[in-house]
Amino acid sequence: MFHLEYPFSRGWIHVNSPDPCETPDFDAGFMNDERDMAPMVWGYIKSRETARRTYSYAGEITSMHPHYPFDSPARALDIDLETTKAYAEPNHISAGNQHGSWAHQLKPGEQQGTNILNSNRRDLRKPLRYTKKNIEQIEKWSKIYTWMVPKIQTWHSFRTCSINPREGISVVKHSVLDERLNVHGVKGLKVSDPSVCSDNVGCNTFSTTFLISENCAVLTAEDLGYSGNALDMKVPPCHAPGEAVNLSRL
Repeated sequence: MFHLEYPFSRGWIHVNSPDPCETPDFDAGFMNDERDMAPMVWGYIKSRETARRTYSYAGEITSMHPHYPFDSPARALDIDLETTKAYAEPNHISAGNQHGSWAHQLKPGEQQGTNILNSNRRDLRKPLRYTKKNIEQIEKWSKIYTWMVPKIQTWHSFRTCSINPREGISVVKHSVLDERLNVHGVKGLKVSDPSVCSDNVGCNTFSTTFLISENCAVLTAEDLGYSGNALDMKVPPCHAPGEAVNLSRL
């Protein structure tokens, strides 16, 4: 699986009226910037190449690949059912989602040495060749697949209330928050969630949210007049009834 951590594509969401039940003006904007296409095509080809080098490779799910011509060397292939049953013995584990395994027993002399820790030192299968037409099919597939599969989107729904000047910047046409998380033009309203980020993050969004919330608490306290030691955050000790603590020191 592959995705872009920092895409150029941008979407938008705007309210249409004071009525909260009215559908907003929303466009996710997936793949609306041509600069994202080249790395997506590269990611597809590279991830497929990497998978084919592994010993656990068990074929491909044809429905999750571009629609190549039937005679294209790059087309995705499934193993036939008869061969699948031959491999599917009680002690065998198949990595395939549909059929069995394309793995085969290595002949004498084909085994890798004990000093080789990865599978990229030996080509188990011939590399695939992509024509210009194949690349166009991958591009078309990328546009459709990005909308259909959440993992390609990374589930990082960010930037809907980004921190930037009100008039926006080069990659963001408009902004919602100032540098202290205040909503532009609104008094006494801050936003404290991943929507404040100006771009995606290449890390866990859960921990990112904690970081944003902690800083928002400090900014709010400062706005209320607190300063110095009053801003120190100390987590009070709290243990469940009967909980044994400090076991790690044993």
